[in-house]
Amino acid sequence: MTAIDRLIESLQNDPTVRRFQELERIIDQDMNLQQQYNELLDAQKIMVQRQVKKHPQYNDAKETYQLLREQLMQHVLMSEYLDLLEQINGDLKWIQEIIESEISKDFD
Repeated sequence: MTAIDRLIESLQNDPTVRRFQELERIIDQDMNLQQQYNELLDAQKIMVQRQVKKHPQYNDAKETYQLLREQLMQHVLMSEYLDLLEQINGDLKWIQEIIESEISKDFD
């Protein structure tokens, strides 16, 4: 088994990842939660675009995003889901940095 295979297996068996996948299945079956989550993602895209372009209505977009996020976070499952999503994304970023660092060492 290669190092990549062990990493993938480790991630697949991680309790955090498993719980995230379980929540994802539950949320996918709830059309109301899906709609609210998609609205949040749309608001996030608008906010980021306005931030990058230094658009004068960036603050309005940010407020809209924050309001939608607060509303969604009131739902226990969505709150846990978004927290786990943030945690997993952080872990994946950390893993990516380690891999990039190791690859860079090979070229030095």
